[in-house]
Amino acid sequence: MELSVVPDSGTQAYALEDSPPSEWIISDINEGGGWDAINKKVKWGPFFDNTSPAFTYKTTPPEGTVGIKTFSGKGSFDGTGIAIGGSLSVELQPEKVFIHLPLIIKD
Repeated sequence: MELSVVPDSGTQAYALEDSPPSEWIISDINEGGGWDAINKKVKWGPFFDNTSPAFTYKTTPPEGTVGIKTFSGKGSFDGTGIAIGGSLSVELQPEKVFIHLPLIIKD
């Protein structure tokens, strides 16, 4: 998962949070972020500049997870909350197994 942020040049402080689907395993959170186990959110910040690094973390769904799963998040820029935009859903399909059998034709 990657979140890109471009704060306005006058931004003095900002923070981000993202909510992955429940029960997913979260790892490798960068930029000093952390996992809030109580609220089930990945959180970064606050940052007191207007730099724009790429914020990333890895997600692993539980085995057998299928269907459309949704992420949601928001940023706070100088106290103003803004919802994260872009692609917020992922569709997981069950593994498909193809079995190839020989075709035997007898007279």
